[in-house]
Amino acid sequence: MNYYIRLSNVELLKIIEEKEKYQPEAIILVNEILTQRNLSSEDINQAKSEISLLLNKKRERQEKIDKTISRINLFIDDHFGLKEKSPVKILNLFCIVIFIYTLISGLFSVGSFAGYFNSKIEGYIAGSLLYILQLLIVFLLYKRSNWGWVCYNGFYVFLAVSGIASFILYFYYKSEFPFIRGNPYPSLVSSIFSTGIVLFLNTRKIVGQFSIQSQGRVTTIAVSLLSVFFIFFVSFL
Repeated sequence: MNYYIRLSNVELLKIIEEKEKYQPEAIILVNEILTQRNLSSEDINQAKSEISLLLNKKRERQEKIDKTISRINLFIDDHFGLKEKSPVKILNLFCIVIFIYTLISGLFSVGSFAGYFNSKIEGYIAGSLLYILQLLIVFLLYKRSNWGWVCYNGFYVFLAVSGIASFILYFYYKSEFPFIRGNPYPSLVSSIFSTGIVLFLNTRKIVGQFSIQSQGRVTTIAVSLLSVFFIFFVSFL
């Protein structure tokens, strides 16, 4: 009761205009308050004019919000919606997922990467540049740039092979050093995950979205394997 009494004429009349949002008891109470105030026709017309202006602004804001939401939904459906399950949309969805993953995980990896440097400042600079480079590669992949495919494919070939190498090296050194600590299975899981990404990127429907010939694909994988070759064999020497 006291709440409604403190409302202005405009606020009370606005409740009447939007009575579907309120309980019937509230509408009856508001009508009683307006009757007690004995408003003139001029007061009522002025209040209704203000209410109309407020409602129009509210309607315009809601229309803008609805249009924005509609555009976002249309963009998502056109680029990432999987109702059609087209190769283009599948790759787009893959890119947005790994972009978000890289965006989040990279923030935590920059600090740990900086630990390999003598100077923290240099380490953070190098880590930040590597972080930005990863996001750029994902963006190039999304834009169907050959460089995006080559870099991302090569990177995960490297991770797949190095993961297997780490897994094998663990048991190789375990026989010589029985008290060695650690868990080799995360490396194996990482290798399997990386292999899955490589296979996905090399499927005909996905790689067909790039202008990469079979020779370029073989070269990318070969260079990635050679980059691991030195690390793998040096570890045994």
